[in-house]
Amino acid sequence: MKWLVLLFLLFLLVVFITARYRKQINAAIFLWKSLQKPSEKKAEKQFENRESLKETPLVKCAECGVWIPQDNASNIKSEVFFCSQKCGTRTSVRK
Repeated sequence: MKWLVLLFLLFLLVVFITARYRKQINAAIFLWKSLQKPSEKKAEKQFENRESLKETPLVKCAECGVWIPQDNASNIKSEVFFCSQKCGTRTSVRK
């Protein structure tokens, strides 16, 4: 019977402590989890970023000489690329 009373008192003490300091306990648990997971998340992000990158050839703007990805360039002729419509219209106005 003595052990039962001691266990009950210990249980009440634990309940009281967790009720009193629940915000601090939750903060400690959140901190612990955030310190454990970043290495896994970083590895996953790096792997996803590598897959999403594709090799795109760079082309040089015929007007200003800026190198840009071919997907973003606008071209008037098959081999003449411009970085923007502004550069393309400047060249056509000069001719």
